[in-house]
Amino acid sequence: MNMRPLVSVILICCLSWSAARQVYAQDSTVAPFHDKWAIVVGISKFNDSSFDLKFAANDAHDFYNYLIADGHFAPDHVALLLDGDATRQNVVSTLAERWLPALVKPGDLVVIYYSSHGSPVDANVGGVNYLLTADTSKDNLYGTGIAMQDLSKLIKERIPTDKVVLILDACHSGSLTGEGKGLQRETNVNAQSVASDSGRLVIASSEPNQTSWESKDHPNGVFTYYLIDGLKSKGDQTKLDDAFNYMKEKVQEEVLQVRGAMQTPVMSGSLNAHQVALATPAAAPVTVPSELQPPKPAGLVPSAQATPQAVAASLPGISIQSRLWETSVENGQRARREGHYGEAEKLLAEALKQAETFGDQDARLATSLNALAQLKTAQGKYADAEPLFRKALTIREKASGSNGADLSETLNNLAELLLAKGKYTESEALLHRALTIREKSSGADSLQAVQSLNTLAEVLYAKGMFTQAEDAVANASAMLQKVSASTDCPELAHNLLMSGKLALVNGRTNDARKLLQRATDMEEKLLGSEHPDLIGSINALAELYTYQQKYSDAEPLLYKSLAIGEQSLSPDHPLVADSLNDLALISELKLKYPQAEANYKKALEVREKSLGNNHPAVGQSLMNLGWLSYVQEDYPKSDSLFRKAQTVTEKALDSDNPKVITTLEYYSYLLAATSRRKQASELAARIKSLKAKNKLANPKAKGNLDERILNLRASALKEQHKEDSKRRR
Repeated sequence: MNMRPLVSVILICCLSWSAARQVYAQDSTVAPFHDKWAIVVGISKFNDSSFDLKFAANDAHDFYNYLIADGHFAPDHVALLLDGDATRQNVVSTLAERWLPALVKPGDLVVIYYSSHGSPVDANVGGVNYLLTADTSKDNLYGTGIAMQDLSKLIKERIPTDKVVLILDACHSGSLTGEGKGLQRETNVNAQSVASDSGRLVIASSEPNQTSWESKDHPNGVFTYYLIDGLKSKGDQTKLDDAFNYMKEKVQEEVLQVRGAMQTPVMSGSLNAHQVALATPAAAPVTVPSELQPPKPAGLVPSAQATPQAVAASLPGISIQSRLWETSVENGQRARREGHYGEAEKLLAEALKQAETFGDQDARLATSLNALAQLKTAQGKYADAEPLFRKALTIREKASGSNGADLSETLNNLAELLLAKGKYTESEALLHRALTIREKSSGADSLQAVQSLNTLAEVLYAKGMFTQAEDAVANASAMLQKVSASTDCPELAHNLLMSGKLALVNGRTNDARKLLQRATDMEEKLLGSEHPDLIGSINALAELYTYQQKYSDAEPLLYKSLAIGEQSLSPDHPLVADSLNDLALISELKLKYPQAEANYKKALEVREKSLGNNHPAVGQSLMNLGWLSYVQEDYPKSDSLFRKAQTVTEKALDSDNPKVITTLEYYSYLLAATSRRKQASELAARIKSLKAKNKLANPKAKGNLDERILNLRASALKEQHKEDSKRRR
């Protein structure tokens, strides 16, 4: 018998073992591994798009890259399942049937990394955690997810080694209930429980009652980013407990500093982490037969020497350029949400520049256009925002047809812009379309549908259709009770704001105050005390106090909103004009006419510049200045301003809109004062007819705020006349 092949094998094994012993001699506590295997799973894109995450596939890709480039795992010893490849069947088969069980031997190290969603224990009957796979259905977790108990049993019974490290960045995410995708992952799995069931070492990204956060600076979860950093900290000899302790400290520090929250990674199990160094070379690696080659994405660089750039470039859908784009978009949107508009503009402009290289019909281009347009809207740059939204809408309509979450997002965003521009009819049509899509794609009860309903209520309110607006608010409120896992969320704050405005219209001032105060408090809690999104709710509460003649309560609120607007936005922003206008009204009612006139003129200048000459708000400013001229008995000037206000308002709004009616009522005062009886009589008949029509549409309405302010002004004018009479006597 020819013994040379056998001798060669023995010699190779001995040499390998000798080399490994030299490494271990540096630290006798490090346990030797005969061979090393890994399964890496990351799912950002699910069959059910409402599950989609941002960085889960990126996390898996980066961990895979660490294993083959720095961790001394042979490429054919690592299975990588990303997105659509990570079905339940593929994950379970790779883990427990056709791959690991056929290759792993006692004494081998097995690493299982899983980055995706995990369901909370109360999501299914029996208190069972599930890991979600690409084809998981929310209506059938049992049949399409992987129960944690089953995973523990598979590891214990099907993998013939006690050296198993299970790494779980798989937590319940808000997007399971329709909330923000990939911004955070909530209600983590219980590492101690899984370790107890499987008898192996488990590392989880947070404690069960905590949130696992995504990084603001990197396209990863905070946990995975610092875990990889920690594993590299001492090279091949980085012990797992050292890497864990480094990662834990960094995660806690960053999340506390950036998010104001606690995230505490957990490690539990019978395997001694002080004796495990993942990057230690295998002592006796085997060659994997061709029929047992592990699953990999097509085009993956098959070399342990591959650089991170080469691996990233080879992975479908997550090229370096694409990841840079995604990082710019994510960070830009974060900066916009936090009110840092200057930073957001730089990031989103860069993202758009990157997206333009992908092609003029690429979905990433539409996402960039939409994100930048949202920012322009928040900045009050409406003329810049509209063409961006419309271009994004064209791309998404071609890609999605009449359906799709992305399409409904752009429809809703464009509708919000048109609402701000005073184009109520087109805005309403877009919202009905967005709502239909969202009810179909996300379900009749979803936060996306709530968002559209809240905005629709705002449009209907602006159109003077108070009863229909109230119905929209009520429907949104009912949905919120079903879908919101949190008592505080932006959609609820918006709903409370509109509920408060409608309560005032219906004469329920006490209810209005409670609702508006709650909306303001909630937004301040969610956004911080200096966020520009607070201005709308602060001003609404101040307007209520003004109507109640509680000027000492209203003025501080308006000065606060004015300061936020001037500091966070710009002096030329429409929201700044709103604050100036409301402050001018209080000065006027307190008979401080020079101060009132100065602020009314500033508000008009800003509105004409930012909104154009035909916006309803411009009509309001002209009307305010007209009344100020009227009370000072400058009738020719008042007449000119009232006529301009009437022209603008009637052009912008329907004839029976309450704002149109109120504008006519202002002019009727001037006609009476100047003894134009015939014109006054004709106008009074027209006003009566329009009011009757509006009352039929809104039987509960006691009058909009503009009409009530007119009554306050008329009362103030009477008091002024009384004081003048006393002085003359």
